[in-house]
Parts: sequence; structure tokens; C-alpha cells
Amino acid sequence: MENGQPSDIRLVASNAQNQRLRLYRGLALNKLKPAEVAKVIGDGEQQLRSVLDIRTKEEIGDCIDYPVPEGVSYRILQLDSRSGEFVELRSAKAASESDSAVITFYRVDFYTLTKKLKIFSGLLWNNWRLALSGWTSSERFDTTDGIKMGILKKLANDVAHSKGGAGLYLDWLDPAMDCSGLVALFRLLCNPDIYPAMLHCQYGKDRTGAVCALLQMMDPGMTEDQVVDEYHATEVHIKRLLPEIEAKVKRAGMPVECARCPKELIKEVLDWIKNRYGTVEDYLLQIGLQEAEVAAIKSNLGYVKG
Repeated sequence: MENGQPSDIRLVASNAQNQRLRLYRGLALNKLKPAEVAKVIGDGEQQLRSVLDIRTKEEIGDCIDYPVPEGVSYRILQLDSRSGEFVELRSAKAASESDSAVITFYRVDFYTLTKKLKIFSGLLWNNWRLALSGWTSSERFDTTDGIKMGILKKLANDVAHSKGGAGLYLDWLDPAMDCSGLVALFRLLCNPDIYPAMLHCQYGKDRTGAVCALLQMMDPGMTEDQVVDEYHATEVHIKRLLPEIEAKVKRAGMPVECARCPKELIKEVLDWIKNRYGTVEDYLLQIGLQEAEVAAIKSNLGYVKG
């Protein structure tokens, strides 16, 4: 714990004109202790309204419940990739029947099957679905046979190294790889009613780190060096989980460095954005957002020059 707050949870942005418009970042709630979850959720005016869960379906599994404190009502909405709409998986009691407001959990898997198929194109095996699931599920890695494990390890190394250390990040962000889930996530951030909100993936490191870096690059009050330092700080905040992360990275056949948050990695991503698109705003327009939506995100997060 740091300053009375869970060390794994950090503030990304806070609108000085409206303190309710706050965005936090962290890791999956099931990685926190109950007391930490209670602090994350908060109460009264400080209570979260939304949790933006960007783990893959394989990481979430069949669970439709979250480790929230007793007495907190919540609902779960999951992105339907076919319709682009959010479908309700679990309804909470009406807010009037609860002592606290209803928290909405949005599930957005922006690392889609389409991306996986493109990344792994050209390789054929009978049970490809099991192998793809193994990308994020350590249990399923353990059940694959030696031949498929060898293929998976080679694929992981190829993806991690083909575009440098930031290869996986670039595949997540590249419009050629299908960014529909990522667009849905940014469109959620356009809506002022979702705040205060917390964004997380499995460890709050890679997907969360990339998205937060893009958001903070739009903040006129932050320099690129500060954005890079903020990304790198995650390595300290998740130190207690590094052995677990390193084990999964090794099992996937990836370099152990992928378990960490080196400054050079996010610098490569930011350079890719600048060299190809110019600014983060231009990148967001390229993947499908409208100018009004980009402006709404910046307004909500207080990214407006005074």
C-alpha cells in the first residue's frame, strides 16, 4: 500500500474542473486482496462507476462475478464483436434498492481472434483453437503436446522479435490487425457517465500500459519523458507478481524481458505512432474514431489547454 492506496492502482487522469471525471489504471481485481478491492471500489461520491476489463475471454474464463465488497451492486456488459454493442451478462439490483450505486463492469477484448488468426497465419494444425487459447491460459499450455508447444514457442518468439521488443504492442495497435475492440474501449471513454472508472487487463502492464500511454500523450501537461517514466513505474508496482508473470512468459516461449516494462519498449511504440500517424489524435482517427469522439475523451480527462 502506498499513501493509503493499493500500490497496484494509479491515477491516469483527473479533470480539475470536475473531480468525478477520474480514470485509474490497475490490474485484475482478483489479483488484489479483499481490503485492497474495497479501497479501489471506494464509497459515496468516490465510488467507482465503471471498471473497464480488457482481458481476453480466455483470461476471464466462465466467471461472471467480480470480487467486490459485500453490499455493492454491479452489472456486467460484454462487447459483442459481431454487433459492436454491449450485451448485459449480469444485472444488478436497481440502485434504489441498494445502499450504494451500481458499478458497471465493461468487458472489452481488444486482442481479437481476427488478430490471432492474422498473426499466426500460414501455420496449420488440427487443434488450432486449443493452441490459440493457450496464448493466454497457462493451464492450457500445460495440456498441449510437445509438438504444439514447440510451434507455440516459435510463434511467440517470432511475434515478440519480428518488430522489435514492442512487437506485440504494435500488433495490438496496428489498424491492419483489426482495432474494433480498441475503438470500442476508446468510445467508452467518450462517455462522461462512466467516470470515475478503472482500466485494467490481467496485470495492468501491457495492454493497460499501452492504452494509458496513448491517453497521456494527449495530455498537454505531460512530456513524453513523463509518459515513458509512468509506463516504466509499473514494473515497481507489480514487483510482487513478477515471478508469476515471468513464469507465464517463459511458458509462452517469449524472452523473460517481456515480463517487465522497459522504457525502450514504450518509446518504440510512441515513435511508431509519431512516424506513421503524427499524433495520437491522428492515430485514433485512423482506427475509426471521429474528431468529436477524440475531443470528448480529451475534455473528459481534462486534456484541454487553459
